[in-house]
Amino acid sequence: MGKLGRSYPYPGLDQMGGPLLATSLFRFRLTDTDESIQRILRSVQHELVSHGIYEHGLEMLHSSGLPPVQCFVNVKLGTHTMQSTSIGDMTVHPCRDLESWDVQLLTSIYLEVAQELSGISMKMCYRSEHIGHQKAQLLFENFHDILDNIDGEDFGVGQLIRKGKPVDNMTCESSCISKVTNPEIS
Repeated sequence: MGKLGRSYPYPGLDQMGGPLLATSLFRFRLTDTDESIQRILRSVQHELVSHGIYEHGLEMLHSSGLPPVQCFVNVKLGTHTMQSTSIGDMTVHPCRDLESWDVQLLTSIYLEVAQELSGISMKMCYRSEHIGHQKAQLLFENFHDILDNIDGEDFGVGQLIRKGKPVDNMTCESSCISKVTNPEIS
């Protein structure tokens, strides 16, 4: 099945211009050899589309009105200094309009890491009807600490898991927090 999207884990994908097509592999068993090809393709398409809502996680049974995706982390690859790339007769140019955008997501929490001219940008958007401002600030600080720890050489995954703190849902209004750090250039 083909689908359009830019949220796939390939380096520099966010810098590509134009629509991107990705494929989902699937397997099915043919139970009726007399069935028409169109009917088989329609049933496969229906099956894939019906499971598309679970692509970023399972919907909770008792979510109390929360969106199906509770948290989405977006790590953007590529830099502002990325140059155009030519292969044969084709030239790929970095697409600046994809580096930053405002969008209303279906998630309760959106965490983003991106490279900016001034350094590494970390951004968290959240729906305060699902998580309060203080807990969102704590979550953002933990997110910042996790990225700092991942950046360090003498750090194990076990330590990262033990450092995590639980965050409960609360009610308020939507907000956004962001922070820019300037990494040392070696």
